[in-house]
Amino acid sequence: MKKLFHLPLLLTLLLSACDKEDTKPADTAAELIKGKWTCTTLTKKYYDEQKNLIHQVTVDMGWYYDFDGRYRKIIIPSDERVKPATFDEVFVDEYVVVEVDEKDYFYQVHEGVKYTPVEIIGISDSRMTWIQHDWIPIFNDGTGEVTADSAAQVIKFVRRK
Repeated sequence: MKKLFHLPLLLTLLLSACDKEDTKPADTAAELIKGKWTCTTLTKKYYDEQKNLIHQVTVDMGWYYDFDGRYRKIIIPSDERVKPATFDEVFVDEYVVVEVDEKDYFYQVHEGVKYTPVEIIGISDSRMTWIQHDWIPIFNDGTGEVTADSAAQVIKFVRRK
């Protein structure tokens, strides 16, 4: 009976410890994006007027993206048939990541002007996904060029070590 006397006190301590919130703020997308990433896939999605998906193409990428907090560098394999792979730097540009209405956006910046917003729809320590809504809605369905009402690119990344 004496042992049970302390049980409510122990349960209260245990529950209060479990309810304690983590006081460390979550990393922002601007912080999480810093580092080295590999673009794994690019999916082009085409939609009709009712926003129904009418065509989709996914390609493997293997491009490297490096973000340092101010500059983005894109590096692609010069010839993927050559082993070990050699890489060519495609271009370097300034960028900024901003939050608007609880959504994160990546912008290319040139001479202080932000261009082409790309929505970051998912980001963690190891993975990132973007969606770009201004993709040109023309595709080849095998019978020739077809124009859709709208299109988007979904780009997936994994973090490189």
